[in-house]
Amino acid sequence: MSALALQCRSAMPRSSHHSPGDALRHALGLNPGAHVSRQPAVLAAARRSTSAGFTSVHVRVPATPLQFGEQLRLVGACNELGGWDSAAAPLLQWQEGNDWVAPVSLPPGEHACKLVLVRQDGSVAWEEGEDRLLTVPATEGGDAVTATLRYGDTTSTHVDEPHHPAEVAVEKVVMLLQRTRQLSAQMDALEHEVEQSKQAATTWRRGPARLAQQAGW
Repeated sequence: MSALALQCRSAMPRSSHHSPGDALRHALGLNPGAHVSRQPAVLAAARRSTSAGFTSVHVRVPATPLQFGEQLRLVGACNELGGWDSAAAPLLQWQEGNDWVAPVSLPPGEHACKLVLVRQDGSVAWEEGEDRLLTVPATEGGDAVTATLRYGDTTSTHVDEPHHPAEVAVEKVVMLLQRTRQLSAQMDALEHEVEQSKQAATTWRRGPARLAQQAGW
């Protein structure tokens, strides 16, 4: 049986009140609390275009401030989005303005997906609501598209018109430079904290000796 047939078979509705996606995630040991919508979102991977070409997608989640150490992943039904496994899904990078971005390559068609919050301790929290439906167009000449997702609102998934890969490359360079500056600032803060700790330890060690000297011991 082909992989496509297996996907379609797994997406058939069952008598249980749980969606087929929930059953699949439970069987794979994934987060059962992440809601999977019923058809058509569950069948998104099966309805993908058979075109061999992939489309470059610049994923952007704007204005989403998170706690220190938290990150976002885009998890979906297709293999390129982790096959509903958050650990295998693309990791978004922070940009100035609290935007989260990631370049991904996806087959043209409809893809069920969700944003997942990854906490500093490694635990995850799935977006509430129905699955997002990310519609990826087929493009010519390697053009890319931008997909804008509003975190916490699974109905807000917008794909812009295609743009040239050179623009994506420039945006990626800018993203990496901003990330480098962010990491550099964190390193400076840590070095300053270490230096303050050294000074405090030195002062503490000298304290008893100074007191003894003052007491004439």
